[in-house]
Amino acid sequence: MPCRCLVGRSSLSDIVLESRRASNEHASIGWYSNHWYVRDLGSSNGTNVDGRLLAPRERVALSAGSIVQFGGEGDEWQVADTTAPAPCAVLLGPQYTVWGQGSVLVLPDEAAPEASVYFGDGGWHVDDGSGARTAPDCGDIVSLPSGYWRLLLPDDPDAAAFTLGYQLELEKLELRFDSSHENLLVHVVQGPNQVRLPSRACLQTLWLLAKLRQGPARATEGWIATSELAALRACSPEKINVDVHRLRKLFEEAGVHGAANIVERDDTKRLRIGVQRLRTEPT
Repeated sequence: MPCRCLVGRSSLSDIVLESRRASNEHASIGWYSNHWYVRDLGSSNGTNVDGRLLAPRERVALSAGSIVQFGGEGDEWQVADTTAPAPCAVLLGPQYTVWGQGSVLVLPDEAAPEASVYFGDGGWHVDDGSGARTAPDCGDIVSLPSGYWRLLLPDDPDAAAFTLGYQLELEKLELRFDSSHENLLVHVVQGPNQVRLPSRACLQTLWLLAKLRQGPARATEGWIATSELAALRACSPEKINVDVHRLRKLFEEAGVHGAANIVERDDTKRLRIGVQRLRTEPT
């Protein structure tokens, strides 16, 4: 479920109610400060939580097993899951929803990514390859070549509820690159934990960034302009940006907390790998 939902009889609601006692815009359900809350929106017949009638505009936290009624007697809704929501975005018009994982959302999809939305440094960011960083709030709309997207982004995604399930921390990783095989092999290593990343073409860009941080670009801490990196890869800057979005998604799927910073980008469109412990010799 998105981090913000409208509940009511209106067809525009995220959760559409059929009861005649329900109002068109009856209540809202949202994620705030690591809890799910329901809020009555001044409905005609009220909202009940565990048998208690909420005051108009009152907001209360929900727990697993809580019983919610919209409009008094009738259908009962039981809260089955209180885990944190994933980030998502809705394409306006078709109302098509794309879901992210953890703290990374790639739009419109991995096949043809145009932007990555991710959490870092205390807030959400949108990176469309232009070097600009925005700080969107839940409900903000961003314009991409694929259309206008409404972002539904939970708050506090670096809090405990959002970090459950991660086995690896980007800042503590060592990346090991093995180019002795037909396909480049990349292992993510942290103590006893080791994950081999699935073979992807975008790993070639990561490997080049790793060599730059260890080699000639050491004096600049591994930073390189997107256009220069594209020239080294014999591809377009647009292809480099596609690789950046795919790498962020790849590391998120591998269970790496802080995955979006696997490739860092500054305001001048320079890039560098976000890991310092690197091994690029064949193993």
